[in-house]
Formats: sequence, C-alpha cells, structure tokens
Amino acid sequence: MKKLAHSLLLPTLGFAVVSGFSLLSDDASASPLTASGAHCKPLASGTYSYTDPAASGNTIGITKTGSSSGTVSCLIPMDATALGSTVTFKLRVLDNSTTQGFTCTPYVVNQNGVIIASGATRTTTAAATGTLTIGAAVAWTASVPGNVNTNLYAIQCAIPGNNSRIYTARAE
Repeated sequence: MKKLAHSLLLPTLGFAVVSGFSLLSDDASASPLTASGAHCKPLASGTYSYTDPAASGNTIGITKTGSSSGTVSCLIPMDATALGSTVTFKLRVLDNSTTQGFTCTPYVVNQNGVIIASGATRTTTAAATGTLTIGAAVAWTASVPGNVNTNLYAIQCAIPGNNSRIYTARAE
C-alpha cells in the first residue's frame, strides 16, 4: 500500500496529503487501478450523494443531485504500481442532463504533491445522455517522465446536475 509521506495540500485536485495516511483501495472495482466514485471529493458547493453498494446492487458512485452542475476530483488509488511513461485514463459516468455534459481532466501528481502531467480535457455533449465511458473510443492519455510507482492519479470533473453520476475512474 502506498504511504503518503508528506504533509501538504493539493488544492487543484482537492485532496489533502497527510503524513502516515494510506489510501485504501478496498472498494475499488475490478483491480487496484480502478477507483469507485466513493474516492471522489466535491470541490464546489452543492448537493452530492454517495450510493450505498449494498442498497444498489453493488453500484458505487458519487451523484450530483439538483439541476446545477458541480466539480469533483476523483483520486485513483495505486498500490505501488508503476504504469509506465504513458498513462491511459477512463471514466465511467451516467449523464442525466440534456443541457450540460461532463468536462474532465486527468492529472498525474508526484510523491511531493506536484502536478507532473495532465491529459487533454474531455467534454461530453449536452445531448449525450445515459451511461458513457470517457476515454473508451479515443485514448485519453498523459505522458509521465520515468516509470515510478509513487505517482498519484486523479481525474477532476464538472458533473452535470439531474442526478448525473461518476461510477468509476481508471488509470492503466
């Protein structure tokens, strides 16, 4: 399990890195490279809810309730895994809004809390509703210097309202 050794704040991504704190991937879906929506933290005010996997047939996610959009950052736990110099991201979402889409950017952060790479911002169209996988049709990548197992991976998104949801975030 990766231990975060420095006490600092990652304000851009919205995560505090605390000395001796370890990121658990107990509720990660499929492998330690996939994070559930429960690893997402709201960065803007608004109403959000988390789905209880026991009550929803094991669907885990963060939902933006109400009609307005909101911004979240989803940390993807890595258990000392080196992904190489090109990291591919995927995000599984449910878009329930006919007036707004998702706008998301992936980030790679080193062990010192410095953003060392980011991928292109991806946006779904307002008309694209239903379950979508951002990064499935066209590779969504970030180039990383070196091949180290101490990087953190995150995706920051503006989520449309109307109970739109992030199911999972993945780095591979």
